[in-house]
Amino acid sequence: MRSFSDNLSAETNLPAETNFPVETALSPPVPGKKPPQKPQKPQKPQRPQQRLGRESERGSAVLEFIFLATILLIPVSYLILTLGQLQGGAYAVTGAADQAAKVYVSADSLAEAQFTAEQVVAIAVKDYGFEPESAQLTISCSEDPCLTAGSTVTVAIQLEVPLPLLPVLPVGHATVSVVRAESSQVVSRFR
Repeated sequence: MRSFSDNLSAETNLPAETNFPVETALSPPVPGKKPPQKPQKPQKPQRPQQRLGRESERGSAVLEFIFLATILLIPVSYLILTLGQLQGGAYAVTGAADQAAKVYVSADSLAEAQFTAEQVVAIAVKDYGFEPESAQLTISCSEDPCLTAGSTVTVAIQLEVPLPLLPVLPVGHATVSVVRAESSQVVSRFR
């Protein structure tokens, strides 16, 4: 009868005297021979807090985030509100100047033209959340009287834009900027 090593040497062209031990999981342990050991897993490195003994800093990341978020988010939020207020003021004066010039040149008399232009400016500025008293209306004409056919009427509006959220505080009158817009219309010859 041929052994396992003889069969293996015949198939692989190895010398016959090479004996390979064949062990199975079911074979009894050989006395004096240690069973093969499993490779050990490498130990995990210790966490920095355990290594350096900083157990007192546990949970400080949450506090740092809250502190930094408060310091950064409040000014950035206020900056966004201020820029929105400025943009709203720019839209208000642009629309008010355009509409005031259009109603001025379509009026029948100078008194009516002045009154309707002031009303349009007050409505346009109020629509954007500003006080109508903070807008100044200036009307200039290329000819005298203003409503002469072919005359160019220029309407200029200046608006003081207040800082957001400060009107409720007793700090007085704080403005971000003054925005200005102009619009010109020609009085029609066929009125």
